[in-house]
Amino acid sequence: MIQRDSTERNRIAELECERDRLTAALEEARQDLSVLTYVVSHDLTAPLRAIDGYGAIVREEYGQKLDEAGQLYLDYMRNAARRMALMLEGLTQLSRVTRHALHSASVDLGAVAAATIATLRAASPEREVICVIGEGLHVTGDPELLRSCMSHIVDNAWKFTSARAEARIEVGRRETNGERQFFVRDNGVGFDMHYANRLFQPLQRLHSDKDFPGSGIGLALVKRIVHRHGGRIWAEADTGAGATFFFTLGA
Repeated sequence: MIQRDSTERNRIAELECERDRLTAALEEARQDLSVLTYVVSHDLTAPLRAIDGYGAIVREEYGQKLDEAGQLYLDYMRNAARRMALMLEGLTQLSRVTRHALHSASVDLGAVAAATIATLRAASPEREVICVIGEGLHVTGDPELLRSCMSHIVDNAWKFTSARAEARIEVGRRETNGERQFFVRDNGVGFDMHYANRLFQPLQRLHSDKDFPGSGIGLALVKRIVHRHGGRIWAEADTGAGATFFFTLGA
């Protein structure tokens, strides 16, 4: 009995040491992430703004001295700097979601979707998009993160229906095996489900930046927000036949 008690105490002591080691490693990783976030949001974006800014000066003051090829290369340079700045900002947002302290409150996802669509309509008044928002979309979670989540998904649907003469976006919910699932459905360009595993990975894009501009961070951000709320997210689509994004939120 004494031998067994001693063995158990030693095992407990070992587990406590391992716990302390992992806790220290986690805190060190968190601090490293904070440093990286600072570097990305300050030290790296500043040079990119300078490149774009000086490029604008060259275009305005010396553009007439450049031939057509020179002006084209200058535009390529400025566009590349802007794309890099956009990706860095997206990565910074992704880091902030991880470190964001969750606050619980009631959130109307339908109202968030309606506000997002109103903003998109104001920015593109020439577009005619049928938008249907269902009822019963109240959830409990962090208001800031859930607004960001829904806004990104709706914005995604708006973007990928831009080539449709009769675009349609539907926001709603369904019950499947007792599980409440929210969805955003569109009739846009869709995608090949063979590449669905890349959909929520940072900086992974299934469509060209030329056709559909973006940072490649939005859906990764959405996935992280959903996971922080104890839920899951997935998509169903077909090339040329639109896409539906489903997600759940924990209790």
